[in-house]
Amino acid sequence: YQEEIKTINQLTKSIQDREIKVSQIDNAIAQQSTYLNQVEALVVKAREMTETLSTGVCPLCGHDYGDVETLLKGIESNGSVSAGLDAMIKQKAELEKTIETTKEEKERQIRIIEESLNQKQRSVTETLQKIEEENTTLRNKLSETAIRQQAIKDQITASFSQFEGLMEGQVTTFYSEKIQQAEKDAG
Repeated sequence: YQEEIKTINQLTKSIQDREIKVSQIDNAIAQQSTYLNQVEALVVKAREMTETLSTGVCPLCGHDYGDVETLLKGIESNGSVSAGLDAMIKQKAELEKTIETTKEEKERQIRIIEESLNQKQRSVTETLQKIEEENTTLRNKLSETAIRQQAIKDQITASFSQFEGLMEGQVTTFYSEKIQQAEKDAG
């Protein structure tokens, strides 16, 4: 799972980097909003100062708008601040969408690993069950073999119990008599 984990780590890093960018854009949006509020306040002040403005020359930048009314309309229609603000809001939305997509891919990768691990766990469990069944079968066979061995031992002991008190000569005589009897019967 090294490749999958590496991919998940890369996705996590990408999410963190984009979240930092979103935070930076949020700060910039807040600054632009403040600036836009100041521009709007400036327009209001400029309207209040219409009596003191005698020409269409902007007191801030020096551009000549021709007359005071055109100067005021120019200030009011200045869209550079709001356009920049709109661009940042759009960039933030795109980043948030990318973050969401990346999070979904990360979750998909995690699910793949979890499914694979679950499959392997089921396989190991099945294998262990089979091994346990085989061990049980082998233990049963071993027990049966031990019982048979004991029965054979008991038969051998019973068969040779008749010879317990006999000496070697007696055993030889006994078998000799048995052999002679068998030869007579055969002959």
